[in-house]
Amino acid sequence: MNRSSRSLAAALAAALLLASSGCGRQEAKPAVAEPSAVSVTVVLPKRQTLTRTLRVPGTLQAIEEAILQAKTSGYLSRITVDRGDDVRRGELLAEISVPEMKKEYEAMEARLKEVEADLKLREITAQRLASVRAAEPGAVTQQQVDEAQGQLGVAEATVNRTKAELARLQALMEYARIRAPFDGVVTNRFVDPGALIQLPTGSAQAPIVTLANMDRVRVFVDVPEPDVPFITRETPTRLVVDALPSETFTAKVTRFSSALDPKTRTMKTEIDFPNLNHSLRPGMFGAVTLELEKREAALTLPASALLVEKEGSYVFTVVNGAARRTAVKTGFTDGILVEIVGGLAGGESVILGGKGTVTDGMPVQVGGRA
Repeated sequence: MNRSSRSLAAALAAALLLASSGCGRQEAKPAVAEPSAVSVTVVLPKRQTLTRTLRVPGTLQAIEEAILQAKTSGYLSRITVDRGDDVRRGELLAEISVPEMKKEYEAMEARLKEVEADLKLREITAQRLASVRAAEPGAVTQQQVDEAQGQLGVAEATVNRTKAELARLQALMEYARIRAPFDGVVTNRFVDPGALIQLPTGSAQAPIVTLANMDRVRVFVDVPEPDVPFITRETPTRLVVDALPSETFTAKVTRFSSALDPKTRTMKTEIDFPNLNHSLRPGMFGAVTLELEKREAALTLPASALLVEKEGSYVFTVVNGAARRTAVKTGFTDGILVEIVGGLAGGESVILGGKGTVTDGMPVQVGGRA
């Protein structure tokens, strides 16, 4: 073999050696990064009393209120009260002067004395005639005795009629005296002494004072149709008013209409609140909270821990360092807490903070508890 042939064979051998060594070496694959754990905060379900409430607005009214008017015409001779005065039942508040009625009453009193005297004379006459008739039948006829008895009956009827007329005039004169129908406070005064008071006719009114009993106040609220079945006379309520934000007043439902307004689909409900110190004033605006349902030892979660889709509600729990989607069944809620009636046993760590950033199976790291 000449020199050129030997050089070619050596080159071929070297190329084969390089090729064989290249085939035996594998290409290096890029490293796959492990997903990092998401930091979340968790909350544990708690068993506690859960109350569902309804908050509705209402305006305060006095338990009793009356606009007092006269039932007779005349001039107001005096008025003894003004706004803010406390009065007792039966107390004289105002008096109307009706001089012509007084004169008529005095004339009727005189008339009563006259007919009573006539009655007495008729009684004596009837008794005497009856006695004479019994002792001497021929001296007095039966006709005379009967006529005397008849005249006696007429005299008795005249006396009764006169007394009735006198009582009517007495009542009319009493109408001229305006008295308090109940204990209360004068909240308005409409007239002054000397004013002409006329009988109210049709829409024309003649008010003198307004009287209100504020020892209790009533609040009317409208309960929506879905909550109507939960209203009873034992339903607890709380009242707060804008004017007294630091105070809360409590009472139970007093009465309700039992029928719904077909226009609003609400039921009128009344609550009476004690108010002996009169801190609550008629006309104040307030908010009433009605306690509709109470569930003892309910398994609860913050409402913000739930996620809701078309299929239902679910939460994410932490299981072995990973988020696990767990379907739950809910009961009622008070707006802050929600009752869990299915899906959780009570010892799970439920993701609260970061629930919107995790998916089922994603690694998570608990960064704190709520």
